[in-house]
Amino acid sequence: MQIKNLSNNTLLSNRLDNVRFGQGQINILATSDNHGQINSLDKFYGSVISNLDKVFPKKEEKSTLNVGAIAGDWFINPKRKNLLTNPTKTVGDYQLDFLNKFTGFIRDQVPNFKMLYTPGNHCFDGGDKYLIDHLKKADLTTILTNANLDNSPVLNDLSPEERKKIKQYTVLEVPDDKDPNKVHKALILGVTMMGADFYTPGLVKGIDITDRIDQKDINIKEENLKQTYKTLNSLISEFKNENPQGAVMILSHTGNKISEMIAKNVPNINIMLNGHDHVDQENVIKHPNGKETHIISLWENNKKFNSVKFHFDDNGNLDNKNELSTPFYTKDAPELKDNPFDKLYKNGFKQDSKPILEISAPKGVSELSLTNVRSENSLLANFVTDGILAGLKKHKPDTQVFGVLSATLRQGLPVGNKTTNIDLLNLLNGCIEDFSVVHTGKITGSELAEMITENVKDNIKDRNRNPIIQWSCIKVDEPELINTVNSGKIDPQTIQIKNEKGVYEPINMQQKYNVAVPKELFVVPNVKTAVRIQDKFTSTNLTMDSLLREYLKDNNYKVSTPDLNDVRIKT
Repeated sequence: MQIKNLSNNTLLSNRLDNVRFGQGQINILATSDNHGQINSLDKFYGSVISNLDKVFPKKEEKSTLNVGAIAGDWFINPKRKNLLTNPTKTVGDYQLDFLNKFTGFIRDQVPNFKMLYTPGNHCFDGGDKYLIDHLKKADLTTILTNANLDNSPVLNDLSPEERKKIKQYTVLEVPDDKDPNKVHKALILGVTMMGADFYTPGLVKGIDITDRIDQKDINIKEENLKQTYKTLNSLISEFKNENPQGAVMILSHTGNKISEMIAKNVPNINIMLNGHDHVDQENVIKHPNGKETHIISLWENNKKFNSVKFHFDDNGNLDNKNELSTPFYTKDAPELKDNPFDKLYKNGFKQDSKPILEISAPKGVSELSLTNVRSENSLLANFVTDGILAGLKKHKPDTQVFGVLSATLRQGLPVGNKTTNIDLLNLLNGCIEDFSVVHTGKITGSELAEMITENVKDNIKDRNRNPIIQWSCIKVDEPELINTVNSGKIDPQTIQIKNEKGVYEPINMQQKYNVAVPKELFVVPNVKTAVRIQDKFTSTNLTMDSLLREYLKDNNYKVSTPDLNDVRIKT
């Protein structure tokens, strides 16, 4: 063979020509579904800073790029006001301000840090125009791949500089540490929830979302997303043709079910940062060609972040495929001295950060917790529904029961003299302000039982994604209810309603009951029975928040929880 005639020096020279010596790394701070909880950013930021060298190793080297990635729902219910310190500002104004401060504080510690973001469904709670008006002032790049941005009217009024901040994709570039002619690249894509018409009906009119559908995440099917797959595959193919060794990451605010569909139909993704379904897990999709897609789910409410790394070896290949991600939990971090968010929070919310509510609870209860509120009896839910009903009775004294989707509740409350106005603002953040107006109507026991039964059956199918309705003055024995439904008829004993004397009695199918629910049950069709009978209800023009605050004010902001023995959901 001809090669045998080559000298050792010639062989070495040929190898050097073929091998690119050098390395590069992209450090990514990944978070999601923070739900506007700026009051916990101090601990979250402290957790990042205490692990800074682990999250951003070699952060000052030229061959290292440092970025943050938010896979949706930094904002939630942003048009709300009710702030005591500055009543003219919306909650979203502060959510944006704290986001920019967070980015800036990290940049002070990490050179050239930049933030990437893909909107989640709650980011649209104030409407797409409200969101875009805030994003143009945000210190970040917004990535929306599953949308035709050129056909999105809400972007038309942006200046050229503002428009550059909202992209279909972005490519991160990091120079090699040895070869000045080599640049390592990563394609970053962003997929927002395509079920906008389900989660925010009527509020996303100016963004042309691909495969738009009026369904919640768990009801969206693989065949519904063909154009999304086509768009992603096309962009990735184009990128890979030019950068065969490049990495690909998607910020996906869709939930695991849809993220897995995308991964299976778009096989050249290295990492998906998943938000929306509030789970803390990592799973791997293995493709027939031997490649893998890591789906990293980022939990909720500033409880954790993940350190994600793309490391390119001497040949330019991604060489840490099995060590891509490390989770860090806020609760494990030591307290950070001179935390800038402490001062920022106290100065920005002088009135809102002071305790205004004193809650008395049974012995041994230190918090009205969110734990299992979407599926089980909850002291927090009982406290909230009773309070809203009490406030409503001042206006509609004949009202007997009040029910709310448990996903509305987004923050627990501390027992004692500790609850602040920020806590109260966060409490009902799961319901868009426009949909939180309470409606009252007179319906039969049969209709009420049908509504309850449908909701219970859906909740049993998926305890997290199909939230239970939490009721005031109603007890439901779920196992017995399902047994009787399966036998063909609802046993009235399985649904009991509190009478005027405060005693629970079996529901009367023929009797008419005065029922109150928020508008959300009619416009976000979690419960089809509610939608079907909505014409029997009329608006009170009063929101859940205003009614709860009215109840608290009437009691001088000193209240007690319901009895622990008042178990309203038996599972």
